[in-house]
Formats: sequence, C-alpha cells, structure tokens
Amino acid sequence: MAIEDAISLAICLEKNSFRIEPSFQDYYNQRFDRTKRIVNLARYLGLIVHSQNPILASIGRRFGPFMMKSERLMKMTEDEYYEKCPIPMKPL
Repeated sequence: MAIEDAISLAICLEKNSFRIEPSFQDYYNQRFDRTKRIVNLARYLGLIVHSQNPILASIGRRFGPFMMKSERLMKMTEDEYYEKCPIPMKPL
C-alpha cells in the first residue's frame, strides 16, 4: 500500500499544481475509505488468528488455511487490490 499511497499523492500534487493543502485534502478524500477497509480487514483477521481466547484462536487456526484457499476470498481480495485500486494495475 505504501507504493500505492506514494503514487496517489504524486497524482494529487500534480493535479493541484503542487499546492500542498488542496493536494493533501484530495489525497485524504481519495485514500481514506480504501485504507480503512484494508486496515480493518487485517485487524479483524489478526484478532481471530492471534486471539487469547482459545476457542476463537482454534477456529482461526483450523479454518484460516481453508479461507485463504477460498475462491470467494480470493475474488474479494482481487477486487480490492486490483479493481478498486486508484492506479491502473493488472494481476500477475
């Protein structure tokens, strides 16, 4: 995400003739929702897998590998990282 952030900021700076305040406001408006979704998803997955609750941790360890192989999860990930990305990208 750091590279995506840097490219997005560069685009905002260029679009706003390198004026700092409007560039950062555009950057914030453009990046906040996407970044929040990705951070929250990672946080919740981490809470399950690294939970102090033995039942929840067991569920995370047992079903985590299956979830990672899930076509639905892979499609959601692909949508988030490629289709919703503000920078044109293609999967490898």
